[in-house]
Amino acid sequence: MKRGYRNVQHSPLPLIIGLVFAGIVGFAGHSASAVPTIVFVLALLAPVALILLFSSFVVEEDGDALQLAFGPLPLIRKRVRYADLAAVRETRTDLLDGFGIHWVPGRGWTWNLIGFAAVEVTYRNGHTLRIGAGRDARGLAEHLRQRILGEPAAPGV
Repeated sequence: MKRGYRNVQHSPLPLIIGLVFAGIVGFAGHSASAVPTIVFVLALLAPVALILLFSSFVVEEDGDALQLAFGPLPLIRKRVRYADLAAVRETRTDLLDGFGIHWVPGRGWTWNLIGFAAVEVTYRNGHTLRIGAGRDARGLAEHLRQRILGEPAAPGV
């Protein structure tokens, strides 16, 4: 049962990348008749997949966990159990993090759609995860602190 925290982010970046890619593939397919039809069709489907998988990012409470899901076709998702977390802090991502899902040596995993505001959670085993928060890093951090540390919410949050 979904309740509590929910933040939905949308990004035009996958659409822009997808359209540029489709244009390049279309031009290449039109000018080079040696490209097999199946390769051409698959190459045109790649931008559609990018758009369907990475145009939005939903972070929401799901009972005893935080559910992360890219979408609007939410095939790529992750469940972060509150009981597995030890610490939370607001942070910022950089260009190295980009958008999507990345692992950065020494920093851990990042799930981010757009923007630089993020929340970093540290698991009890020491691993870290950065969650892109759009414009709600403070709200996400406060929610997580309440759920994993039992700290009261700050006034106005």
